[in-house]
Amino acid sequence: MSWLHHKGTFARKTILFALALPVAILANLLRLVALLLIGSHWGVEVAMTFSHDFFNSLFFGVSILCLVLLAGLLRRSGRLVSSQVPRDFHKERFLL
Repeated sequence: MSWLHHKGTFARKTILFALALPVAILANLLRLVALLLIGSHWGVEVAMTFSHDFFNSLFFGVSILCLVLLAGLLRRSGRLVSSQVPRDFHKERFLL
């Protein structure tokens, strides 16, 4: 729920929240592939001990980093759109 208190528009927050699931799925898929490759090359014991714990932490960090970068991109895209609106733009002119 802390994402609701973060600065930004509701649309950006919703997009970032929706992107969290694909980022998590992709990170888990990459972690699984890495563990399978390690298990096939060095054995299941190596894959399920140190490598398992290491890749859990590594891909969790990568997921958080991806979400932070996506939040930055969303923030930047919002600035680009708002910078294209003229400063003297008034909504009252367009009301009927």
